[in-house]
Amino acid sequence: MAVIGLPMIFAFFMGVFSESIPLFGSRKKSYLILMSLLQVAACITTVVLPTAPTWAPYVVTVVLCLNSVAMCWIDVIVDGLVVKEQRKDPVHGSSDLQVFSYVCLAFGGVVPNALAIVAAQLTL
Repeated sequence: MAVIGLPMIFAFFMGVFSESIPLFGSRKKSYLILMSLLQVAACITTVVLPTAPTWAPYVVTVVLCLNSVAMCWIDVIVDGLVVKEQRKDPVHGSSDLQVFSYVCLAFGGVVPNALAIVAAQLTL
């Protein structure tokens, strides 16, 4: 499982790469879209992959590593956007964006878990 966390080591290089080399004329938006698509593809692949073959754990590890790369890259780009927006309002920009970020994170964690509980109760 430690292999899945390796992409976080290269987060700095991901940020420098995305800032230095524009993709389709954009430095951030195109990388966000591309990495989001990679993350969706990795999650779908994990779900539909058969578990019986002996090679399945290795493929799942590679797919989860790709998911981790995409997640790390998205995190680096979003952190850069937060810093950029914070500079527009030096007094309250950082705290307002941090609170908004934590509210979104909490909402994104609570709602899917609540839906999963309801779905589990319906299937039992």
